[in-house]
Amino acid sequence: MDQGIPRVEPFEKEFTGRVAFDTEALEEWDSTLVVFIERVRELCARRGGTMELAGLPEGARRLLVLAKSPPTAAAPRPAARPSYIERVGVAVKRTVDKVDEFLGFLGNSIYSVGRLLSGRARFRRVDLLSELQNASVGAAAIVSVVGILLGMILSFVAIIILRRFGASIYVADVVTIGMVRELGPLMTAIIMAGRTGSSYAAQLGTMRVTDEIEALSTMGLSPQDFLVLPRLLALSLMMPLLALFACAVGLVAGAAVTLTLTDIDFAQYLVETRRSIPLSTFWIGLVKSAVFGVLVAVIGCAEGMRAGKSAAAVGHAATSAVVQSVIWIIAADGASAVLLYFLGL
Repeated sequence: MDQGIPRVEPFEKEFTGRVAFDTEALEEWDSTLVVFIERVRELCARRGGTMELAGLPEGARRLLVLAKSPPTAAAPRPAARPSYIERVGVAVKRTVDKVDEFLGFLGNSIYSVGRLLSGRARFRRVDLLSELQNASVGAAAIVSVVGILLGMILSFVAIIILRRFGASIYVADVVTIGMVRELGPLMTAIIMAGRTGSSYAAQLGTMRVTDEIEALSTMGLSPQDFLVLPRLLALSLMMPLLALFACAVGLVAGAAVTLTLTDIDFAQYLVETRRSIPLSTFWIGLVKSAVFGVLVAVIGCAEGMRAGKSAAAVGHAATSAVVQSVIWIIAADGASAVLLYFLGL
C-alpha cells in the first residue's frame, strides 16, 4: 500500500462475478486501501458482479459507507443585509419598545407606592431594613472618600484662581456652593449607581434565572411589592443622607486645604461658609439627591426584572443599569440647573 494505489485493469479482464476480501494478515492500512476498494466496487458494478465487505477492517467499512452516503444539503445562503432605512426602523422600534416597557415598570412602581401608602403593599420589613443598611452604612466609606477628594479638589482650584485677584476669602463660597448644590448630590448618585444600582440589577436578574420571581407570582405575591418596593424606598430615603454626609466631609476637607494654603483663619472661613449657604441651596441639594436616588433604584430594578435567563444576560443587565443611571442622572442634573436658573434660585 505504500507504493501507491494498485492498478485494477488486469483485474477487470479476469473478473468472473464475486469479490471477497481476506485481511487477517493486514497489520496497517491507510486511505489508499479505501480508494482501491472503491475502484474495485465500481468495476464490480460495471461487470454486474458483487463485492462483500465482511473481510475488511471495521474502520475501512465505515469509511466506505460514509463515502456512499448522499451529500448533505448545501448551507443556505446568508440573507441580504437590510437597507439603511430598515436598520433605522428596527433600531427605533427597539428603542420605543424599551421606553414603553420602562414606562410600564415606572407606572407599576408608582402604583406600588400607592398601595404602600394605603397599607395594602405586602413585603417583609426585614428586607426593607436590610436594604436601608446596605444603602447607608454600607456605602458610607466610599462616599466619604469621594467627598473628601472633591472638597480638596474644589479648594485647590478655587485657591489657584481667586488668589490672582486677592479674593482668597471666597474659596469658602466656591467649595460650599459646589459641594452642597452640585457635586455632592451628583457624585453620590453616580457612586450609588455603580455600587447599588448594579447590585439591584444583578440580584433581580439572578432571581429571574432561578425562577424565583415566577414563584412569587405563583404564590400570589406581587414581585413589584415584594422585591422592588423595599429597594426603591431604601435608596430614595438614604440618598439625601448620603449626599449630606458627602457634603459635610467635603466641606471639612476643603476647609483644611484652604486654611493650610492661605492666610484665612478658621473664624473667617466659617462665617463665609455660613453666609454662602442659604436655606434654598441646602434644600435644592437634598431634593436633587432624592430624585437621583429614585432614578438609580428604578433603573436598576427595571433592568434586573427584564433580564434574560442566562449568566451573560445578568451581567448585561448590571452593566446597562449603571450606564443608563449615569446618563439619566447627568441629564436630570442639567435639566434642574436650567430650571433653577430660570426660577432665579
